[in-house]
Amino acid sequence: MFGNCFFHKGIYSGDDNIYFFINDEISDCQKLFIASSIRKQTKNKFSYGKQFRQPNANELKAYLPINENGELNFYFMQNFIKAVEKLVIKDVVLWADSKIQTTKTIIARKMA
Repeated sequence: MFGNCFFHKGIYSGDDNIYFFINDEISDCQKLFIASSIRKQTKNKFSYGKQFRQPNANELKAYLPINENGELNFYFMQNFIKAVEKLVIKDVVLWADSKIQTTKTIIARKMA
């Protein structure tokens, strides 16, 4: 009802304030890309007083990449999300390494 959009894998349920966009023909990465595009279009536009409803869903325009033939570029969506995942994993590894090094430094100082 607030225009939030999430990708959820697996079994789910909802109430009359939740709209489901179901497509079993595209990958989870592609669904995540599309959900992110929808979320960008609805962010901060709806509230308890101005709820997201079916007419809003019907008018929603999600901006998605197209290929040279003018068709949705699912290949790009897939690879983009995979690249973002790799960057996030890299950042988490760097953060964890930094935390481990800081801990070792603190322990070494206390032992000295």
